[in-house]
Amino acid sequence: MLSFDFSFYFCLCREDDSELVDVIADKISKELMLVTTISNGRNLVGIDKHMKELNLLMDLNSNKGKRMVGIWVRGGSCRSALAKYVYQTSCQHFDSHCFLGNVKRICQGNYFESHLHKEFVDNIKGENSSKQSLKKQKVLLVADDVDKLEQLDALAGDFNGFGPGSVVIITTKDKQLLISYGIQLVYEAEFLTFQKFCRSFRSLAFKKRDDISAAFEWALYI
Repeated sequence: MLSFDFSFYFCLCREDDSELVDVIADKISKELMLVTTISNGRNLVGIDKHMKELNLLMDLNSNKGKRMVGIWVRGGSCRSALAKYVYQTSCQHFDSHCFLGNVKRICQGNYFESHLHKEFVDNIKGENSSKQSLKKQKVLLVADDVDKLEQLDALAGDFNGFGPGSVVIITTKDKQLLISYGIQLVYEAEFLTFQKFCRSFRSLAFKKRDDISAAFEWALYI
């Protein structure tokens, strides 16, 4: 259950009560995002370690410059889960934020640049997400499953219109794509899901089937 201390907000002197309502609504929205259940992300073994290193690359507290961070997940099977987890646990640090899932699918066919931009405009969340306002805002854009340089060029068009401290995160199956585009901040991750971790653990640690079953149930309980 969520609890909020609104005393600070009621101490603010505002001519228009609607402005106070907007501030409180934005605060609640960000807090709700923080406690959203992210089951896929939590099933990634070692997620806390990966997030600690990614937070250093994103430099969330910075309000200077702009960063483009590439994420390449070895094997690729957990890439989308990681992308969503990064977005949902980091977006509260930004004025506006957007998650673009399955960029590869969005960009199928002709005029993919306009399709991609439309997806961005339709999905951006924040106080004021107009093009002019974004120039002054700290923006987070997470683009999952990028597979062509042309898609990065299209995303860069939006990125150039963001304000200081903004971060664009690109996830891809193709590590060479990030290198070819000149993205210097690249994070390489390798995951075992919790279930795979337990299966590997029990196969190495136990010989008898009964012991395996008991140990697996114990691990799930923990």
